[in-house]
Amino acid sequence: EIYFKKEKYDIALKAYKKVLRLNPYEKGEIVKKTKERIKEIKEKT
Repeated sequence: EIYFKKEKYDIALKAYKKVLRLNPYEKGEIVKKTKERIKEIKEKT
């Protein structure tokens, strides 16, 4: 979230992907928010 807020999207994207990788079941609120952020980053870049 910090990297995202500072508009360091390349680092933020790596961090968000790591969250998904560490949560293989892809369930829960954190995963949902992570996927939303990844989508936002892809739209901005």
